[in-house]
Amino acid sequence: MGTNKMRDISREQFESFGREVMGWEDDDFRLGSNGSTYYWSTTGDAWVFWQASRETLVVGAQHARDSAELRRVCQARDDAKREVDQLKAELAGLRTGFEAQNQVNAELRAEVESLRKAITDINGALEREYWSEYAGLEETRAILNAAMGQGEQP
Repeated sequence: MGTNKMRDISREQFESFGREVMGWEDDDFRLGSNGSTYYWSTTGDAWVFWQASRETLVVGAQHARDSAELRRVCQARDDAKREVDQLKAELAGLRTGFEAQNQVNAELRAEVESLRKAITDINGALEREYWSEYAGLEETRAILNAAMGQGEQP
């Protein structure tokens, strides 16, 4: 709606208010020679106050809309901050779990390497004992006993 049309509607409301509430006559709303201001200064002053009160209502309504929007934006910001904090906590937990898993993996790799060496040693001892007519199984037993001691879980 254009500014002039809004002003005309507001002027109509003002004049209706003046007639119904204030008891003014049609002559009280006579326009001056320029066609835009009222002839009587009291009517002109009342018109200025009327316009100011309407602008205050418009500004107040806009302020209420802006305040509501600001509250929504602040709530969204707070929700996002909470989500970021939750994600940071979750990430810290995952990092701790990842580090623990890496430690377990390192320990298992060391144990697997130790068992591979024991199997290689046993294989070599069995091969030597198989081909040696005078050798006993003592070397194999010693290797097995050492491997079993290293392979036990704490």
